[in-house]
Amino acid sequence: MLRFKSDVYPVIRLSQDRLSETSSLVMLWADGAIHTSDNARAYLKLLDLSPGMNLFSRCNRIWSHYGEVIKNRKWCMREILLRDLAAGESKQVVILGSGMDALSLEIASRGGGIKIYEVDAAAMEQKKKLIERANADPDNSIRCITADLRDGESVLNCMKAMGWNERESSILVLEGISYFLPEKSLWDLVSLFGGCQKNRLLLEYLLVEDMISGDRSCIPRLVFGAIQDSLAAGERLQISRYDECKIRDSLSRIGGGVIRRYEMREMEVGRTGGSMHFGLDKSWWIEICHAVL
Repeated sequence: MLRFKSDVYPVIRLSQDRLSETSSLVMLWADGAIHTSDNARAYLKLLDLSPGMNLFSRCNRIWSHYGEVIKNRKWCMREILLRDLAAGESKQVVILGSGMDALSLEIASRGGGIKIYEVDAAAMEQKKKLIERANADPDNSIRCITADLRDGESVLNCMKAMGWNERESSILVLEGISYFLPEKSLWDLVSLFGGCQKNRLLLEYLLVEDMISGDRSCIPRLVFGAIQDSLAAGERLQISRYDECKIRDSLSRIGGGVIRRYEMREMEVGRTGGSMHFGLDKSWWIEICHAVL
């Protein structure tokens, strides 16, 4: 398990922005199991995850296996991204709502001249310092950008200022963020990368409740309720949910299309070789869409 303090690296304690507790929660669930390159591990050792411990305990009381959801989705996102990069068509990766996740370090550690643009509303300066302190990006492949994801034009302008080239193809990654964005904001943002069929999208999303079995639908409802309760007064979020039809329609309107949909059952089998938690129909609440834009 990731430790809260390291005898090798000095710990940098993150400022308490709105999502720091949630970001720590996700990192605790991931437990360093997916992003395992030397660069990613050096970075992860710097993190103080104690802000998320209370929320971690509360959510695990709701369903003690929730960490499997996070590990499965992170494994699947990594595998799709690596396959897209191996095809050689894209040299730019854009991670929206990246938080403190180590996916960028995992990609950068593999070389290949890939430029990675991480965008989030907060903690990007702290993340940049952590990456530098860990010497986890020796090729200077990663750009940490602070921007409001609800303002797509601002996101693009900030990325361009940091070297992103809109004429070149990109792989757009949205993991752990779609449910916290209003639906219109999400698709307004994605549409800025669409219309030319040269870009790829990896979108992880929360299913609408009637797509989840009755005995499981309470799990995400209660977990996201706990996350909402952890936010400061006046900062409650409306959780956005999707299904395959809604996503196909939204992509079609911006000139894109689904390449493939990944169910949690498939993710679990791919990562673990079995179906311990998600073998039954409608037993999951998270899916991933791989699309062309």
